[in-house]
Amino acid sequence: MNERVGHVGGIATRLLFENDDVKVWEMDVAAGARFPHHHHSLEYLFYVTAPAVLTVSRHGVEPYNVDARERALYTYPGDKSETFLNNGPGPYREVLVELKRPPSPDQRALSFTKCEALVGQKPAPGTTRILENDRVVISETMLEPQEEAIVANPRDAVTYVLEGARLSVTEPTDGKRARMVEEDRPPHGVYWETAGGSRKLKNLGDGHYRQLTVELK
Repeated sequence: MNERVGHVGGIATRLLFENDDVKVWEMDVAAGARFPHHHHSLEYLFYVTAPAVLTVSRHGVEPYNVDARERALYTYPGDKSETFLNNGPGPYREVLVELKRPPSPDQRALSFTKCEALVGQKPAPGTTRILENDRVVISETMLEPQEEAIVANPRDAVTYVLEGARLSVTEPTDGKRARMVEEDRPPHGVYWETAGGSRKLKNLGDGHYRQLTVELK
C-alpha cells in the first residue's frame, strides 16, 4: 500500500509522508541561509543528498561545524533543539526519517551514529546495506536501465526515491501466482511497504533508478 501526504513546516522543509510508524521529510536550505530553531522530539535519521558545511547551534553548547557529505547517513536519539547555518558551497539537502514506532522492551533506542561508507563512491547496481542497528536496517538500491532485482521485504519499510524511473513491480499474491504492475516512481516519491514476501523490480526507463529504504525492526 502506498501513501503520500504533503505539508510545509516543522523540523525540516517539507513533510512528504506520515503514518503511525514514521514521518518522512525533505530538508532544502540555500547556501548562506539559516534553518529556524526547531525541536526533535522523536528518534530520527537523515541521508545527505546535496552536501554542505553546516554550523549547528544548540542551547548550552558552543556552535560547531558539521561537514555533511553527500550520501552520508546520521542517526540521532531525538529530544534536542537546534538551528543551523548552511555555509555552502551550495544548497544543502537531506531526506529525514522520524521513527514514531517506539522501541520494544528488548531494543535500544537510536544513538548518535555517523556513517560515511558510501561517501565519494558512485552508486553501484544492486542493493547495498548502509547501516543496521536494533531499530532499523537502512539500504540503497540502484537499477541500471532494463535491470531487474529481487527486493526482500521481511519488515515494514519506507522507501524514498533518489532517482526516479518507470518500473515494473512483481509481487506474489497467494504463493502461486504473481501480480505485475507498471508504475512511475518519480524522484522524491515516498512508498510504505508492509512486511511479507519479496518484490521483483525492473527498471523500464533509460536512466538509473535509485531508492533509499528504511526497514523498521
